Amino acid sequence: MDSPIKCLGKWFDVSLSDKANIGRIRTQLQEGLKQIDRSGLPGKFKAWLFQNGLLPRLMWPRLLYEITTSAVESLERTISRHLRRWLGVPPSFTSIGLYGRTNQLQLPLSSLVEEFKVAKTRLVMTLKQSQDGSIRNAGIETRT
Repeated sequence: MDSPIKCLGKWFDVSLSDKANIGRIRTQLQEGLKQIDRSGLPGKFKAWLFQNGLLPRLMWPRLLYEITTSAVESLERTISRHLRRWLGVPPSFTSIGLYGRTNQLQLPLSSLVEEFKVAKTRLVMTLKQSQDGSIRNAGIETRT
């Protein structure tokens, strides 16, 4: 009861809720951004490190925990603040400018919220269209 238990990559504590795990994800994000920020690399390389190093590591917990969209949006605000500073654009530069796919100038960055929604959709489709009938008929509810 005093300390959480890790089983198959998922942490369980006495409350059995995901609030503490969302806090762990937030801490992991802040530490990762801090390490990238201290790397001494130019801004475009820091953005590349985020996109190809930190973002994939943040996507794994979304399979394990029930994370609300509002929590993901708050994480994305933190990410966007760092990306704007690294790329040298003003703070008023919109998220559409950073993550848009229909812009004149498209940056090779993925939105955490968009990746989260895609991952949720993929999870639901994996469960509903599984070749294993017991998984397909298990009635697993996913908050979407």
